[in-house]
Amino acid sequence: IPLFRDAKKDILSSPVVQYVLALLDTAVGEWRTEDLFRVLKSGFGPLNHEETADLENYAIKYRIRRTMWKRPFIKGVTEYGEEGLLRLEELRQKAAAPVLALEPLMKAETGGEPLTVNCFIQELYRYLYETVQLPDRILEFMNRQEELGRVDLAGETGQIWGHMIGILDQMMEIMGEEPFDAET
Repeated sequence: IPLFRDAKKDILSSPVVQYVLALLDTAVGEWRTEDLFRVLKSGFGPLNHEETADLENYAIKYRIRRTMWKRPFIKGVTEYGEEGLLRLEELRQKAAAPVLALEPLMKAETGGEPLTVNCFIQELYRYLYETVQLPDRILEFMNRQEELGRVDLAGETGQIWGHMIGILDQMMEIMGEEPFDAET
């Protein structure tokens, strides 16, 4: 007997939403390691699962915290060798790149004036569409979900992305000319 179950899911648990929120949290939150790994483990980060695990193991072992993510890795040459440490450094750079690209926007001003909500959201759109190419990656993610027979999840992913854009559009309409504050 076919069963139809209508249950609401928390939009915040969506990988797409988790990715965007983790990017914002990392850029605003002084590079907390747990926020950066939320980016990497969302399914939309720049590293695959194995690379993320290797980077996380290094971060735990050498207590990589906050702004240490912005500096080259120098510890562990005896354990990992030159090539191994170079690989981890490349992973660090790759992992940090999306947040480094977002960070200026979170602190931005326009001509000495605070950024408005409208300007921030327009720049956030540019960042999501051009810098991290999120819509393309969402389509790839949805295709993988469909290939795994999870057509329902693929549709849900597309709907959540649409809702997220809709919320940002509403914020522009309601709060457009208000000063943007990344902390609130």
